[in-house]
Amino acid sequence: MQDAADEPARDEPAAAGAELPPVGEAGAHRRPAAALRLANVMAVIGHAVLAAIALVVLVILRTELAAWIVLAGVLPALALWMVLDLAVLNRWEQRFYSYTVTDDFVYVTSGRFFRTTRTVPTPHILAVETQQGPLQRALDLMTVQLTTIAGQDELGPIAPADAERVRDRVTRVLLERSDG
Repeated sequence: MQDAADEPARDEPAAAGAELPPVGEAGAHRRPAAALRLANVMAVIGHAVLAAIALVVLVILRTELAAWIVLAGVLPALALWMVLDLAVLNRWEQRFYSYTVTDDFVYVTSGRFFRTTRTVPTPHILAVETQQGPLQRALDLMTVQLTTIAGQDELGPIAPADAERVRDRVTRVLLERSDG
């Protein structure tokens, strides 16, 4: 069975006046499977850093109480949280993240436990850029940064071709509206 996240991206209709999806409804596109791998790598790195900090505290304090707290409490709790992150939480986040880009808006839904819906009207976007850090580059992913007068919104990580398509579409719409 193919995961919905593995589906290739489809171009949405370019019709002006496209209808906004109902709040909380999934968007037309999902993150690629590589986004789950990125989330898992970031979780492992984060938990490893926290474990290293706990061990440094243990070495500095050198008490029996610190040993019990770190070895019997902190490290097992970190290991359990990492397993939970890798097995459940990151998959939920992946499953519930979707987006739609039209000439009129960028619509993003996300959330593990609390559903968040962000709608950015395209005319309110001041700048659009793509970003790709070293881990994203290694996993062939990219993030789209949308700057509005109210702040910044991120879309992604998504496939580079999809990120470029979003960037080009938003830029085209902004240029057409500024010329017209």
